[in-house]
Amino acid sequence: PAARELWDALHLGTPVPATPSQRAPSPAAAAHRETVEATDSAIGLQEARTRKEAARARLAELDLAEREGELIPVAEVRMDAVAVLAAVRSALLALPGQMSLRCEGRSAAEIGALLADHVNGLLAEWHQGRFC
Repeated sequence: PAARELWDALHLGTPVPATPSQRAPSPAAAAHRETVEATDSAIGLQEARTRKEAARARLAELDLAEREGELIPVAEVRMDAVAVLAAVRSALLALPGQMSLRCEGRSAAEIGALLADHVNGLLAEWHQGRFC
């Protein structure tokens, strides 16, 4: 609005003329806006349906993989890993005491062979984990 129109509105109480952005849209503009909104809504609905179907398909794939034994619960793997790591820790901590007496008075080559045998035995034992 022009300055005079604003002055009249403030001092005389006349209504302030609407700006172009405040005016009602033309019937053609309103129809266009409705068409755009309807199209956006239809696209959004179709996209939501597509995403929902993709999620269902993925869940079906995961269910099938679990039934076929290709997937295992994380909790079971963790429990097995904890058990195997506890066995590894225990064996490593016991190694010096077990091997020191067996190595006493032996040559370096014999000690090497004893250690290699013992370590290979431990590795075979640790490989007995459920998921190894």
